[in-house]
Amino acid sequence: MYKGLTVSAQPETSFNAAFVKALRIGDQFDIVQKSGPRQHFSVSHVDIVHDETTFLCPTSAQLILITPYPFHTIGAHRPLRYVVYARASC
Repeated sequence: MYKGLTVSAQPETSFNAAFVKALRIGDQFDIVQKSGPRQHFSVSHVDIVHDETTFLCPTSAQLILITPYPFHTIGAHRPLRYVVYARASC
């Protein structure tokens, strides 16, 4: 059973912002962890929040992807975060 995970990264380094910003409610994707099997997810909610938001804790069977927003601004301070919430599914 998936325990819940939050992934936060800079889009110009180790995170694929093109993938994250293309996700819409209902979209499905897989995550493969090095230590475990493939897990299937379905996007349940997308939000834009201030960078000081501290309530982004995943519930059981939830994945949260976070990246700075707006996407096209590189290197400058970006006070917003683009957040994708996804639920584990069978």
